[in-house]
Amino acid sequence: MNLSVVLTSYNHSRFLSRAIQAILEQSLSPDEFIIIDDASTDNSVEIIREYARSNGTIRPVQNETNRGVISALNQGLYLARGDYVIYATADDLVLPGLFEESMGLLRHYPEAGLCSALATVINEEGVPLHRLPSPIVARQGFVSPRHALQLLHRYATWLVGNTAVFRRDALLEAGGFSPDLGPLCDTVVSQVIALRHGFCFIPRPLAAVRLSESSYSSRVIRDARRSLDVMRKAADVIHRVSGELFPEDPVPQVEKDWLYTYGVTLWREEVFYRQRLFVEKTLPLFKSQSSWLSRLFLSGFKLATYVQEFLVRVYFFIMFARWRAFIKRGLTPRVPVQRK
Repeated sequence: MNLSVVLTSYNHSRFLSRAIQAILEQSLSPDEFIIIDDASTDNSVEIIREYARSNGTIRPVQNETNRGVISALNQGLYLARGDYVIYATADDLVLPGLFEESMGLLRHYPEAGLCSALATVINEEGVPLHRLPSPIVARQGFVSPRHALQLLHRYATWLVGNTAVFRRDALLEAGGFSPDLGPLCDTVVSQVIALRHGFCFIPRPLAAVRLSESSYSSRVIRDARRSLDVMRKAADVIHRVSGELFPEDPVPQVEKDWLYTYGVTLWREEVFYRQRLFVEKTLPLFKSQSSWLSRLFLSGFKLATYVQEFLVRVYFFIMFARWRAFIKRGLTPRVPVQRK
């Protein structure tokens, strides 16, 4: 069971060394490490070449023209030679133990199409902020395809793309990453594979997602019209696949759940970046934040934000009839997990 790592990068030289180092420091070394530079205009190529000279597992690939994130992901899929493949991006990080723990489970459950874990969120400086808001869907072990469908009903979106170690033949069977699905392409193909083959799960954060205004997902999310179009296409894929595999159990609530999630996420993206710009960059120009008046103002500012988010969540909760799914989920038995 060989493991290929595919790291994609475009103009992320300031994060690139740390991302590469985190992969090289894993307790289980990958059998090959493909680094695809998508025609960067900064000094990314020099950094990659320097690492490749000192590590024989690294295969540097330099695109002559910028193909885009999803094209680079599929490029890595066809270049990879391993039985399993994991994707990393230069602005995110893998955390200690991801490769070893994931491959250990996949060896024990070879029928699984992938292994997924939780993730944490870091800021642009790499400081941990909080756990990525994804549910703990099961205890550690294997979840069957039918129970993966229960999780789809229960949580709608529950797989974290940058923690997924894919069985390469299952990923090829699913058609790789669809350009139509934008930043949801890894989430959707993961759920398709889970519905077809089942998956392994590790209920601990084993990767870090960097919160950055310049990231591909953030740029798409802040374009509300494009985000909703992507979300609906993703829901159509899940509807189709679940209907083919489980014709007696369609997934009518999935699109509503994703609408709810995207509605809240779009609001948070817009408000978060505008407030951070005001509090961290604009306000200090007028007055020091150390005064009692500034501290009182900032406390009220944050409280008002939490109240606004609560109202947004209530609005979308009612709008998309999530209360029906909430009641149904409360009556759903716990998903069985096969463990060693």
